[in-house]
Amino acid sequence: GIHELMFTGIGTITALIVFIKFDWKLGLIAAAFITLILFIGIKSYILNNRAFIHYSINAEDRVKNIGLENLAQITLIRSTFAGNEANRKLRHFTQKSMFIERASWSTFYLLNMFMRMLYFGMLFFLILYLFSMIKEGIVTPILATTLLITFFNGTYEITKVGRRVY
Repeated sequence: GIHELMFTGIGTITALIVFIKFDWKLGLIAAAFITLILFIGIKSYILNNRAFIHYSINAEDRVKNIGLENLAQITLIRSTFAGNEANRKLRHFTQKSMFIERASWSTFYLLNMFMRMLYFGMLFFLILYLFSMIKEGIVTPILATTLLITFFNGTYEITKVGRRVY
């Protein structure tokens, strides 16, 4: 919940401060990438929820309404004659509901994968920048590795921002 969001924020801010203190260009590149990832992540999850939540609720409501209708028909004498029709309707609306649910989960997992790919793309560019700093003699390989591990530990949770409602 909110505690995870707070720890994510603290870890990200700490990693950015370390990068900015060490090299302001590196810190600005990392801050720009993190801002971009957060913006894309939150916006895409909001759009995904807008696209599916309404349809998912309607589909579930239809299934529940058909179920209640079937229960009401049990007490009526016509239930024996309408059983096949009720089963067909229930099966139809259940399949529609399952299709919407499956589409919603599929896009959710695709968004998660996309967020991780963006994050690892950001790490790739930061690694390239650190390699250039190593070649110039500004930083040692051990220090560059330490900076990268610190950054990774502090910021990996940003790939999960947007998935939860806080």
